Amino acid sequence: RNQLWDLTMESALNRAEAVMKSLEGSHLRRDRMSEADPAARLKKRDRVTRVSSARQLFDEKEKRMFCLLFRLPESERLEDLVSDVQLILDGATHRPRGSLYLSRNVFGFNAMTTKSKFRFVVPFVDIVTLKAYDERPSLIKCVTATGVEFDLLFPSGVMSATKKNLLLELFTKHREIHPLNPYNPQQEATDITRVMQLYHPLPSDYEEKQAIALDNFEKYWEGHPFGLTLVRDVSLLKLVCGGLPDSRRGEMWQLLSNSTTISRLLPPTYYRDLCKSHEGVTSTAIEEIEKDIHRSFPTHPYFQTGEEGPEKLRRVLHAYSWHNEIVGYCQSMNIVTALFLVYMPEAEAFSLLQTVVETLMSGYYNRGMVGTMVDVHLFGDLIDSELPEIGAHLRALSVPIPAITMPWLLCLFIGYVPMEISLRVLDAFFCEGLDVLFRVGLGILRLQKEELLATDEAYAVMVMLKRGLNMGEELLDLVFGEYSKISIDDLRERRSQEHKSAAVRLLQSDTRQTKVNDLKMRSSTLLSKDELSELFEYISRLSDDTQLLLTIEQLPPILEKFCPFWEDVLQSPGDWLINSLWEFFTLGRRGSVLTIDALVKGLSVLWKGSVEERWRVCYELSDEENHGITYAGLLQAVDLFVRIFMDTRDLPLEPFVSMIFDKLEATQDSTVSYENVTEEMIHKPLLVEFFGVDLSRARVPQVQVGK
Repeated sequence: RNQLWDLTMESALNRAEAVMKSLEGSHLRRDRMSEADPAARLKKRDRVTRVSSARQLFDEKEKRMFCLLFRLPESERLEDLVSDVQLILDGATHRPRGSLYLSRNVFGFNAMTTKSKFRFVVPFVDIVTLKAYDERPSLIKCVTATGVEFDLLFPSGVMSATKKNLLLELFTKHREIHPLNPYNPQQEATDITRVMQLYHPLPSDYEEKQAIALDNFEKYWEGHPFGLTLVRDVSLLKLVCGGLPDSRRGEMWQLLSNSTTISRLLPPTYYRDLCKSHEGVTSTAIEEIEKDIHRSFPTHPYFQTGEEGPEKLRRVLHAYSWHNEIVGYCQSMNIVTALFLVYMPEAEAFSLLQTVVETLMSGYYNRGMVGTMVDVHLFGDLIDSELPEIGAHLRALSVPIPAITMPWLLCLFIGYVPMEISLRVLDAFFCEGLDVLFRVGLGILRLQKEELLATDEAYAVMVMLKRGLNMGEELLDLVFGEYSKISIDDLRERRSQEHKSAAVRLLQSDTRQTKVNDLKMRSSTLLSKDELSELFEYISRLSDDTQLLLTIEQLPPILEKFCPFWEDVLQSPGDWLINSLWEFFTLGRRGSVLTIDALVKGLSVLWKGSVEERWRVCYELSDEENHGITYAGLLQAVDLFVRIFMDTRDLPLEPFVSMIFDKLEATQDSTVSYENVTEEMIHKPLLVEFFGVDLSRARVPQVQVGK
């Protein structure tokens, strides 16, 4: 079985390193070209305008790779990368070569050769000494607060010298602002009794397994001189996947996840100050947290008897909601945090929660949960690829995959598999990342295959997969064996755009429905919800603006779509009608954008307004001075009204308009008011008497919803 672990871990490292090769190779080629031809830098300046967009995209990709590789928050910025740096460790015969990554707060080393597969990251706050040797300028000596000493040998060349100086400069600037803040293992020892209460029941061989795990852990630690500057190599992965001892699990989760580094990017008293400064402050997130406090581990005495457990959980969740107000609080964060508190103190649990939400599972706990929705679609692809019979069966039963898998992912499988297996899953998750969770999900479906295929009701399938699943080592054998090569990043590369579009469409659908309901409740529109939904969807396709703000150029196609009887008059010479309609919709604010609320209000009149409301639109469109309409203006208004709303053409309009002016005792050079014209034309009604039209049958558009 040890050979299986070695092969599995070797494969995992190969995948991680393959992600970086193209990035590091591009930096090496670029540096060599610059040194070989100094004029290349001048030529590059001439190309800046042409390549700026591509460069920006490449820089963003570099940043994501850097943060992903070294488990750093997205806010950490990659300043530069140095290829072909040699690591010289005291007492070690092997001197690996790799790439050095530089940022404002840390530097990371990633070895890429076949013999030396490991990487580590060192925060500047943990460094006691970082300096160049006087007798050998290309060599830098580093001493950490944990007693690790090593040298970094930079390759020769002008560019490498510049980057070596950048490393020293970054460290110097950082130290001017941030004092030495070495990592100290948690002072509060793990309460093993509290840990043992997680198991239901406690395995009969618990003490034996813990003794073996602790022995393996101590042997590993003795043979790795880097100590707390955790080196990720095959031997570490082998240790982790074999199971960590409960007595060291809390500390190792922090080291594996790199929350120890992330926490030191903040002030030492950050958590305590956050709790103190927001004491007694309330918010929507705080109210949601209070509902879930006593739902966390309902069978564990620490959270159900006494106040110590619930109070710690409350403080950590409250503090995080203030630390990250964009996320605030999401259900399942209470379950995850409660388990952390079983193994570590509050401040450490806070940092680990921050690392999970913002780094390891970025986008999962945000409102809208786009990250989760995208990956749930990818998990559906995995099912079809690895377990096609189950995929087809679930589709045939219309089983909603997200309803099953989202709780799995958000809770990190806590509560869905036996606690002993759940803890082993978390060990691997903190070491390898999201891939582990997808492998576990596949393993569950694989082990439930016969029972799933024999079930012919969707509800029964969901109950089966939502209940506590009684699975043991056989699940881990699949996760670390047959499914060990499955990588979510590979799937994202192939299918990210398609599934992100699907997730965005789903979110847009939800947003549209919310907006439609809001518009229906807020306004007095006569449009139905189906008609509003169709309008919203059409505008979403028409407008690139996220707030759906429209320009005057986008108004004609909307009118032609939803008020088709305006189409012929919209073809009138000149832009006077469109400009006038724009003023009608925007309430006279020339040059402004048109909101969807204002559009709905205007369309409600044009589409389904009363006869008098529609007539007023035609009158105001033709009243250029806004203080009474002229003979020519009234002629134009009546023409618009009978053509658009009465579908009548070729009528003798001039005699009719002359009659109106005569009735009002007005000359053709004077103006008449809206009230006087409406009284004669609509209320008396001269329009009906003169033309014989039926105002009660004014036409409305027949827009087919969904077309």
